[in-house]
Amino acid sequence: YPDLSSHQINPADRRSHPARDWLLPEIAIVALGVVSIMIPPCRACAEETRDLNSIIENVRAHESLYAEFELVWKMEFRDFRTEREPDDSERFDRYLFSNARTRTVFQTKAHFFEEQVSFETIGKKADTTKTRHAYDGSVTRILDNEIIANIQKGQVFDRRIPRSNTYFFQNWNAPLPLSAYMSTTEKADGAGTYEWKLFEPETVDDLQCDVVEVVFYVRNEPYYIARFWLAVDRNYLPVQMKYYLPKTSRRFPAATGTASDFREIGPGVWYPFRIETTSYDRDMVRAEQKPKKTMHYKWTVETAALDPDYPPEFFQMEFPDGITVYEIEGEEIIRSYLQGAPSAESIAAQNRKTPFWVWAVLSVAAIGLVVFSIVFMIRRYRSANKMAH
Repeated sequence: YPDLSSHQINPADRRSHPARDWLLPEIAIVALGVVSIMIPPCRACAEETRDLNSIIENVRAHESLYAEFELVWKMEFRDFRTEREPDDSERFDRYLFSNARTRTVFQTKAHFFEEQVSFETIGKKADTTKTRHAYDGSVTRILDNEIIANIQKGQVFDRRIPRSNTYFFQNWNAPLPLSAYMSTTEKADGAGTYEWKLFEPETVDDLQCDVVEVVFYVRNEPYYIARFWLAVDRNYLPVQMKYYLPKTSRRFPAATGTASDFREIGPGVWYPFRIETTSYDRDMVRAEQKPKKTMHYKWTVETAALDPDYPPEFFQMEFPDGITVYEIEGEEIIRSYLQGAPSAESIAAQNRKTPFWVWAVLSVAAIGLVVFSIVFMIRRYRSANKMAH
């Protein structure tokens, strides 16, 4: 609000009039009331107690409540573009629909991720895939479809591994905590920059929300805009998301997301048990018509629990025999082998335990023993025949 405390009336400008002198304070009070109603709050004053950095700190503080967290959910995906026949411009292996079950465990200096997906492609191919990740505090073990395995030093995150507040980023940058994303100003590969903005609070589904927006620039041109509604009384978890492609339309979003059915999974700790995201036809968005759905995801949470307590062995995944294992450092494969098969090193090591000359002596001795036995038996046979005659 405007600061009127420094405004002083010059006594020389005031005429001595009893009625006017009595009315001036009343007029000032009324005028001040009108001014306070007509003039909007000063944004700079509001930002003193509510700015983007304070929102980021609130988000980060609430993320710590989910540091040890187990999440199990089911995902249903549907592609509504079935009326279009596949052609050269479309991938023939694009998913038509899929169903998945995902389990994620975050524990102190360890994580586990497992996902099984059943799908059918637009080319009518049906299949099931299974992926498992386990980080034990030292290395990350990854097993794909019980066929290929990787062992990589350090903690490696799959893009599908969600944090507590990144369910709208599935298949995007889900492992990056929201607070870290909000603190980012440049893409890691240098392909663009981020600009975050704070808007006035809004209410969504009776929940008071702080509204933040990120603009991603490529060559100084806005590539996408994403706006998030963070529920203050639900641990600053996103309850709504709208994603825009400025070159397509700034009026109609290209994708939207909602989170609902919030349940208290611990004292003062909440999680949504239903999450949905929808993508829309870009041609209709560009024409600013009411857009049609093109893709829809729905996640239904089965389990959301705090403080899981699994033994270290749980995060030390063992690979089945017969699969190819690659050991990786950085982006280099330093070793590969067939699980369960003796390695060349182990064979060589076994051979090194007994010198070659020992094997040679033992072999000659064994041959000599056999020859001696044969000669002895022949002589004994001849001696027995001579006595008989």
